[in-house]
Amino acid sequence: MWKRFLDTLRCPCCQDSLELVIIEDHNITLKSEDYAKAEILGIQCNKLNEYVESGILLCANCRHWYPIMYGLPVLHPYKTLITYEFIKKHKSFVNRFSDKYATPKGTPKPGEQFVLRSFSKEWKEYEYDGVIWGWSYKDREKTFLTEMGFADVRLVRQGIVQFGILNFSLCQHK
Repeated sequence: MWKRFLDTLRCPCCQDSLELVIIEDHNITLKSEDYAKAEILGIQCNKLNEYVESGILLCANCRHWYPIMYGLPVLHPYKTLITYEFIKKHKSFVNRFSDKYATPKGTPKPGEQFVLRSFSKEWKEYEYDGVIWGWSYKDREKTFLTEMGFADVRLVRQGIVQFGILNFSLCQHK
């Protein structure tokens, strides 16, 4: 999880802001143009390259905690398989907060149980190979347009085409 996103995250139970407690983090090397773009967008450069691999998000209002595992904040109003894995892996760390905070006691909505089991299983079995994440924007655009059957890129560029597929988004060119 990029540390700079903390200000946008909210507790799924009460919508209050969350406090970050880091277990493992690291800094990502960025290019100078990344810092320049961040400055234009109003993103604090001192938080730009800070990545949290694992940690806990605490809600002071409803006294719930949420894990950050594999760089992803798990913000569900109920325990997930990832929550149990997190507790097992970071038991001593979780115990430091157990007298003041607890995981939410909610239950998944109808139909969500299957997705919950499936997603958790798939996420745990995913083997990151670094290939997709290394593509440039142009590589992503070309592959996406080819797979979607857009023969003429100029037609796509006349309007806005936006798809959210994990880390894959394509927007209008200027």
